[in-house]
Amino acid sequence: MAHDDSLHIWKRAKPLIRKGYQALNKHLVLAVPAVSFPPAEKAADVGIGSPYGQGAAELKDFFSGVADDFLLTPTGETFAPEYSPYTSTLGYNPFLIPPENIPFITKKDIEEACEDVTVSTQINYHKVYEKYRSLLSKSCISFSKKLEDGDKKAAALDKKLRKFAKDHPYIATDASFYHKGFEYFYMFVQFVVWQIAEGTDFIGDIPVKIPSSYVNAFPDAFLTEVTLGVPPDMFVDKPENWGFPVLNPQKMFDGDKLGVAGKLYFDIFDNAFKNNRSGLRIDHFIGVVNPFVIPLDNRYEAGRLYSSENHPLLAKYAKHSLDEFAEVAERIISAAAQKNDISNDKIYAEDIGTRPPQLDYVLQKLGWGRMLVSQFVEPENPYHIYRLKNALPNDIAVLDTHDMESVQDFFEKMPEYERAKHANQLQQDLRFNYAPDLVQPQSLIRMKWAELMMSPARRVMTFFTSFTGQEGRFNEPRNNVKWLLRCRSDYKQAYFRNLKAGRAYNPFDAICLGLWARGDDCFNANKDLISALRQTEKDLLDSIK
Repeated sequence: MAHDDSLHIWKRAKPLIRKGYQALNKHLVLAVPAVSFPPAEKAADVGIGSPYGQGAAELKDFFSGVADDFLLTPTGETFAPEYSPYTSTLGYNPFLIPPENIPFITKKDIEEACEDVTVSTQINYHKVYEKYRSLLSKSCISFSKKLEDGDKKAAALDKKLRKFAKDHPYIATDASFYHKGFEYFYMFVQFVVWQIAEGTDFIGDIPVKIPSSYVNAFPDAFLTEVTLGVPPDMFVDKPENWGFPVLNPQKMFDGDKLGVAGKLYFDIFDNAFKNNRSGLRIDHFIGVVNPFVIPLDNRYEAGRLYSSENHPLLAKYAKHSLDEFAEVAERIISAAAQKNDISNDKIYAEDIGTRPPQLDYVLQKLGWGRMLVSQFVEPENPYHIYRLKNALPNDIAVLDTHDMESVQDFFEKMPEYERAKHANQLQQDLRFNYAPDLVQPQSLIRMKWAELMMSPARRVMTFFTSFTGQEGRFNEPRNNVKWLLRCRSDYKQAYFRNLKAGRAYNPFDAICLGLWARGDDCFNANKDLISALRQTEKDLLDSIK
């Protein structure tokens, strides 16, 4: 009964939370990897999540009004052994088909596939692969038989499928490269995913790695002497070679027109914006502005592709004005966004890492804003880029990402002397009176959420672990065990428990503290709202047992 009371208060509170966001001019984005959604019920759980299933619909409904949008990881097909979404295709991942949406199979087929699945927050990709191979094989065989027998529904589907293949040449490119000899069945599976993905409402994510299928199909569009990597940054202490292909800058443009590389890149973003109407995260935007490349010939040093004027291998690609550094983003990515009526506030250019000096100019020229991750702040520097009081309205204030530990783990693992630096910074920026208990992790978590709300940045973003209080990490750079974390199936009860314990996002508290931090005039103008939020917060916490 107590849980029902909590759900009732939670639902009733959402319009009030919405008023709080409006008062602060906030738009909250909750990041949930495509594979991490929980199941709706155990009987239909194959051990991996899907943004297109009933489980995802229920999670979105539970958090709607508290989160404005939901951000996915890339949704292309992934590959063993890591199954990384950031080295995926640009088509669709067969693992994201909810079993109940696979055509031409029976309920018994699904039950048999799911009967030995243990509900877990860790994805076992080997088992998932085996189950999907079995279910999709049954589906394809059944479809082929019906088609041979002249079944009208199968014939109609075949007609739609062939049109789909014609209208989606980038998926056909993947089919001929990754599934040679089985192209028709690959397109069949892609068509099934495409049908259920149509009409869903998420912010998409486009990986920086251009799939090998494109490198094979358009060899003239890529450089052959270097690969993409990163210099030392907050994640790695020495240069890292990702081994990703690099587009040939001399083939990007042909005067006023696009060259072979530019046209390929435009088509990739055109499709991405077309398929993600709520917005798009652009992975490693730094690599668009000025890629860090590693020569395959180890006689040459690594360097920035567009600003290594004295490099014997890279000098010919050097750019000499800030506007030149903006060309690719402006003439290709921004043009593709405009073609699809995607506004700047729906573009999330991920610029986390070592920032080339041209980056801020390009972002400012495009009007896209920076992605400011508050965990990377230097708390003793009042002017630091990641100190959220310094954000601009079009920036994105970020608590954490899929590459990071949760805010709970961040502070709980931190030595007390370091926590004291963060406590001092936050109490200054939030107008708190300093007290010794502010160095405790629970107090710092509370202030960190308030900092997001206080920040001038309209868009704020967080990962689902910090938001719900769930333990675990989705990706840790240089750790080979990754991409496995899934939202726990009892997330509603867990969220309420973590809310009461001070480990989950408390929208009531964060909004009230954000309004206070904005100054006396803001606080006094919203006293009635703050009073209502605090009373609702008390009612909800009292209802949680």
